Amino acid sequence: MDTFLRCDSVVSLTARLIDGTVAPDRRELVELHLLVCPACLSHLGKVRDLRASLSSLPGRPAPEHLLALAAGNAAATAPKTDIDPAERTSL
Repeated sequence: MDTFLRCDSVVSLTARLIDGTVAPDRRELVELHLLVCPACLSHLGKVRDLRASLSSLPGRPAPEHLLALAAGNAAATAPKTDIDPAERTSL
């Protein structure tokens, strides 16, 4: 296990830290880093503030043309298969 995280590692883990999805051993290293790095601690605070601000905005439904575009893109990027669904088996 690493004994110290660099700032770039801490910054890349910021969202997961806020979400609570960082592994416990990694979280401990992040918290130790934050004790000695005011820049990363400030970054974490700014990201938390930004998320709080964004979550307080009223939700708006997506315009129909964007929903149609997204549906079309999803269909276009779906994996193609020649296997009949009736012949598929689960693993």
